Amino acid sequence: MTRDPAWRSDLKKLAYNPGGLLEALYMPKYISETDDRIAAILAATGVEDHLIAFIRTSMVSLNKTEDNELFGQAGPLANHGIRIKLAYALGFIGKKTLNNLEIVRLIRNAFAHSRKAISFSTPEIHAACKKLTITDQTESQESSMLFGLPLDDPRKRFLATARLLSDGLMRATNPQLFDDGRHVPLD
Repeated sequence: MTRDPAWRSDLKKLAYNPGGLLEALYMPKYISETDDRIAAILAATGVEDHLIAFIRTSMVSLNKTEDNELFGQAGPLANHGIRIKLAYALGFIGKKTLNNLEIVRLIRNAFAHSRKAISFSTPEIHAACKKLTITDQTESQESSMLFGLPLDDPRKRFLATARLLSDGLMRATNPQLFDDGRHVPLD
């Protein structure tokens, strides 16, 4: 089998590079200022990255090859929908989080794959955003401070949900990094 040309392997590395602290700090601002399609895809990708990290914390330490065999393009955990179901089946997340993750995934897929010009006001996207419930489970003051009201705006509701899911997964993955006493339930 021939090796990929350098440009091809470099492009693959770029596509799956989660970035560093600087990107993590500026991403919420960038997402809030960009168009709906980009915002939905980037916010959902952040949730997906945090779910992968959370699942990995429950596994033995894998080398790069082993990790790629599980999470790589041909691996059994390559599909985000499968990872969501696995996290639920293993008891890492509850039914409400499962439902919210699944809706975020479906909305992300609509934005990523639709050839139509769609936005958060597209009726199907708007209806799906109404089904997101994690913002209703958190303190309304916290949601209001982070995202502004009203959360019945589909874009704000989606971005707030993605942020809260990412936050909860990140805190569950690295509890030692957070000493502020906040907890985002993953029930």
